[in-house]
Amino acid sequence: MQLPEGKMQQQHDEAGKHDANTLLTTKGASLRLEDVISGPQGWRLFNVNFAPLFMPLERRLQTLAVSLQFGIFLFSGVISILTMVYLFFFTSSLKFIPLLYLAWMAYDWDTGEKGGRNNRCASLCCFSWKGENGGRNLLSRRFARGWWLWRYSARYFPVRVVKTTELDPNKSYLLGCHPHGILSFGIALAFSTDALKIEEIFPGLRFSLFTLPINFQMPGLREVALGLGMRSSSKASMEFALRYG
Repeated sequence: MQLPEGKMQQQHDEAGKHDANTLLTTKGASLRLEDVISGPQGWRLFNVNFAPLFMPLERRLQTLAVSLQFGIFLFSGVISILTMVYLFFFTSSLKFIPLLYLAWMAYDWDTGEKGGRNNRCASLCCFSWKGENGGRNLLSRRFARGWWLWRYSARYFPVRVVKTTELDPNKSYLLGCHPHGILSFGIALAFSTDALKIEEIFPGLRFSLFTLPINFQMPGLREVALGLGMRSSSKASMEFALRYG
């Protein structure tokens, strides 16, 4: 059966528009230009999902924040070690920097086992003293917990805290999270940062996150962990927390 000339012309025009808007066709799936630029569902190529090129600034900042958070916890230790090796072996006037930092690490080695830094310090604790019950205190506001990237990271997923009951601030609590994933983004953002204002949701309580002891043995990474108020998950550290808070 032969279609009318007008109908054939319409189908030809639609096919032309489809071809002009189609960048690639694989296994019956079409990659369209409008999806790449601003499609609400993004675009998919070779079974990999991609975001559209033009995204709201808020979402781009969220993606940046998660990338930085991922990099900090995964690479800051290695980068710090390589930096100290370079400064010591390949510079003449900066050799003292890694030596000073190693001396600081030796002095500060057991802080993660003895109460951490009580959630009150920046990532580099340079003016500190021993607290009455161990740990460190610092003349500083809660700098590390208030970094902007934690807020944007929490919005990316998003991470939320749902309060279902009141907690007596005069008591101590031991909370468990399982499974928490490899990098524990959710639990870290909720309890080790001020992104979700956890200590306003539960006034009078101070939260500290227990994490692997090795995180306090890596240069650079340990300063971030201690700055966020984290503590070692060793038996001695937990006994210290239950005894002194």
